[in-house]
Amino acid sequence: MGHSAFVASMGLPREVPADPSPAPGAGGWMSQLLPILAIVAVFYLFLIRPASRKEKVRREMLKSLAKHDKVVTTGGILGTVAAMDDETVTLEVARDVRLRFLRSAIHSIDRPPQKDAKAERAAPRKAGTKG
Repeated sequence: MGHSAFVASMGLPREVPADPSPAPGAGGWMSQLLPILAIVAVFYLFLIRPASRKEKVRREMLKSLAKHDKVVTTGGILGTVAAMDDETVTLEVARDVRLRFLRSAIHSIDRPPQKDAKAERAAPRKAGTKG
């Protein structure tokens, strides 16, 4: 029994009808653009925006740098700001030992936490304490 006789005995059509053409305007370039826009949005929300916020905080920290601040450099050197100009910071790392660094080499400022005067007044005193 040949292939065509087998197909006829099964009741299957002999020719497969051609795929209908897609409706005009269905999908098209818009459906291809949507995943790309979603990827761009994810990159912006999870990578670009947090990085720009972090850089803004860093710029503000470097602007607020003042003489006598205790700082840590990106290389891990601890020191106290002895002098500054627009681009460099001179740190005193030991008595009479001063090193110059680029301002961008400052990693963090070690400032003692600011005491909130309102919170200090509102905090109840413990019984038996002097003051």
